[in-house]
Amino acid sequence: MDEEALEAAWETVLESWDDDDAHRKLIALCQSFGRLDFAGAHYRAIANDEKDARHAVAKKQIDRILAAAMATLETTKTEPSPAPRRNVMLFALVMATALIMLAIWVYLEAHG
Repeated sequence: MDEEALEAAWETVLESWDDDDAHRKLIALCQSFGRLDFAGAHYRAIANDEKDARHAVAKKQIDRILAAAMATLETTKTEPSPAPRRNVMLFALVMATALIMLAIWVYLEAHG
């Protein structure tokens, strides 16, 4: 279903290449489906052909896709949890305590 909607939106873009709104709608649709790669691949094919008259517009749309991808990353970015660091510190403390106790036991066995 998503693929059909994306293909239909791409066809609309091709039919109305000079309509900036069609490009915006395609990219927004791709972003909503998590498929910015779809738009990127289609625009890249045109942007890579410098003889194609649509080359400049395709490059502009790739920049728009990159901006949309960065915006998506910013909204999904999370800070790392402090819990793993706390767990490492707790483990290190337990190990240090165990090593000290082992050293004391060895010393007492040797001198006791």
